[in-house]
Amino acid sequence: MSMENLRVLLVDSTHVVEINTNLKYIKRFTNLSTVEITKCTGIKDLTWLLFAPNLVFLYIQDLEEVEEIINKE
Repeated sequence: MSMENLRVLLVDSTHVVEINTNLKYIKRFTNLSTVEITKCTGIKDLTWLLFAPNLVFLYIQDLEEVEEIINKE
């Protein structure tokens, strides 16, 4: 699935089991400029945001399980 035209991503009050960060399947979120993630459980890392080179606005609130935002390793 291609997400090349996705500009805004809003995720609220959701349980996320897994965000697949397998580089083989992830395409760049070329046009993604806004990400808001609030009141979600299960999210431990947001490294996938590295694939959004035009990200301008990032809002994160009440993500109790997040261990790291960006891990470039």
